[in-house]
Amino acid sequence: MLLRDKRAVKSRSALIEAGLAELPVNPTASLTEIAEIAGIGRATLYRHFASREALVEEILAVSFDDLVNALMPMENENLRGKKAMLRAVELMMPLANKLRFLSTFWVEGERVLSKDPRYAMMENETILAIEQAKQDGDIRNDMPTRWVMNTYDMLIFTAWDMNARGEASIEEVTRLLTTTFFEGVSPKS
Repeated sequence: MLLRDKRAVKSRSALIEAGLAELPVNPTASLTEIAEIAGIGRATLYRHFASREALVEEILAVSFDDLVNALMPMENENLRGKKAMLRAVELMMPLANKLRFLSTFWVEGERVLSKDPRYAMMENETILAIEQAKQDGDIRNDMPTRWVMNTYDMLIFTAWDMNARGEASIEEVTRLLTTTFFEGVSPKS
């Protein structure tokens, strides 16, 4: 039985990794195509995922869990404002492949992940950091916080996409993101 469980875990993991790699570049890929990429038979595929939507939701959940875990070190760092935002970018960028998936399937992701209390917590922490950066003079006060947050999020998605496409390293996209964001919203412009 243990051997079967190991095989089941390996098969499920292979399907998730294949979907994670294939769906952002081919969002209409079928479950059959993903199973072929994973080297998994159709019967095994359907034992794990009854539908393409179920696979997408599982990949979204796994990707979000990895994002939350990547940001855990910040809990004990007591950073605020701009420093918190910069540290979050630094911690998130190595997850480019998983987070590119989140951006590709954002409509589904928001529907699925908004049920997770950690989603609201992360949004609230971002809003708090933006408000602190405004208080510290690092972000203009005349820009609505939601506008600033959405700009920050879109720059993160753009960085993940460029990295996943091989157009820039993690270090390069991190520099581009932080420069674009903080010079674009700086009161010193």
